[in-house]
Amino acid sequence: MGKVINIIISIISIDVMTSAPKYTTIPVRKETLDKLRGYKVGGATYDDLINDLLTVHPPEEFFLEHLRRLRGEKRRTWAEIKEELEL
Repeated sequence: MGKVINIIISIISIDVMTSAPKYTTIPVRKETLDKLRGYKVGGATYDDLINDLLTVHPPEEFFLEHLRRLRGEKRRTWAEIKEELEL
């Protein structure tokens, strides 16, 4: 499965009490970081990139697909799912 390397990806969130940026880290494999770098352009942060990717694949549709798979229904491509959901 490969060795997990702790790569620091800064995610900014605003602390409601202090309004100061708050950072966290996400451990990812080096291969994952290399893939993410391929999507990162210009002055975009990793926070921008991750949010853009999550916007393209909203959690609701992701969980609906996950539940479908747990029920053992036929596997479908993302294109078929998007068509069905009219995305």
